[in-house]
Amino acid sequence: MHILRDPRSLIILFLMPVVMVFLYGYAISMDVKNIGLGIWDADQTPESRDLVSRFVHSGYFIEKGRPANPQQANDAIRKRQASAVLFIPNGYGRDLSSQNPSPVGIWVDGSDANTASVIISYVRAILATSASYRRMGILPMPTPGLETSHSEEDWQTRASASGYSIAPFSIRQKVFYNPELKSSHFIVPGLVAILLMMICAMLTSLAIVREKESGTFEQLLVSPIRARELIIGKVLPYLALAFLVAVFILTVGHLHFGVPLMGNLWLLAATLLIYLFCALALGLLISTIVASQRLAMLMAFTTTMLPSVILSGFIFPIRSMPFLIQLITFLVPARYFLSVLRGIMLKDSGLAFLWHQALVLLLIGTVLITVSVLRFRKTMVHL
Repeated sequence: MHILRDPRSLIILFLMPVVMVFLYGYAISMDVKNIGLGIWDADQTPESRDLVSRFVHSGYFIEKGRPANPQQANDAIRKRQASAVLFIPNGYGRDLSSQNPSPVGIWVDGSDANTASVIISYVRAILATSASYRRMGILPMPTPGLETSHSEEDWQTRASASGYSIAPFSIRQKVFYNPELKSSHFIVPGLVAILLMMICAMLTSLAIVREKESGTFEQLLVSPIRARELIIGKVLPYLALAFLVAVFILTVGHLHFGVPLMGNLWLLAATLLIYLFCALALGLLISTIVASQRLAMLMAFTTTMLPSVILSGFIFPIRSMPFLIQLITFLVPARYFLSVLRGIMLKDSGLAFLWHQALVLLLIGTVLITVSVLRFRKTMVHL
């Protein structure tokens, strides 16, 4: 009844997660498109124009100018007119006709290392699927004032020297669990975990603080209820509502973004309840510590949103973090639920693979709710 009489809480609970899923589901993407590509075609043959066409019509690259020498290629990248420059040396078409190795150079702006690695992977994929693919060399970036004195023949020699030898085999890769490499399959489950943690903790962090500010906390103290009964009474309604919201968000992710639901739905529901219990317990603990709603919301946001985004493996791989930071990630509930959610939705993982993550979540939630009850008892005794 208290929640139903507070329309603001209902708006936050139901509307905000859906809006944020749509917003971040489209805004956050690991795909790199519309890459500015400079074309330095020193060959000017039908074969070189065919290679250029493969890049321009791949859906990833947009032609941004035609530099004619190393200095112009360097200026295009330095001025951010292009993120990469494709170099096709003179004699490329002749080498293809004679079945000789044909080096192709690609210079990439390395100021953004992640984007640069994605661009290089796109280039390799396009060249590998090209009928004229022979050999590719990654040319070093020209140094201003130093490389401009080299002749075109010298650059062609360097291109040939940096090529890879032809392997006596071909590689055919198979991607499991996300064959089309859609970012939404990776992003949406992570958003679900982060949004549920933030919203649930924020709502329950206001539960007891609201009683203090409205002056009804003393009435709770003189009522014939125990501390654990009050805590349970504050948690259960939000747990039921949060579960409905979670089901709604997962349905939107499945139907609208096409994220598959490969695993057992009952296992997903059970682990979801454990995670929600953990998030609500964290909010209640905050509610027993602070004395104002504004501070409660700020603390809930700080302790849920930032750690869940940075330290859960949502965007940044945990294995690449320093050892000390990896130890801290064991305290972030979203880390465990992300593994559970992606395992059930994408990999059809069962309880045999996920029981330890669920057990850790249950342990964290139990510790948080126990500490909340103890702190609330201390507050009652103090008052």
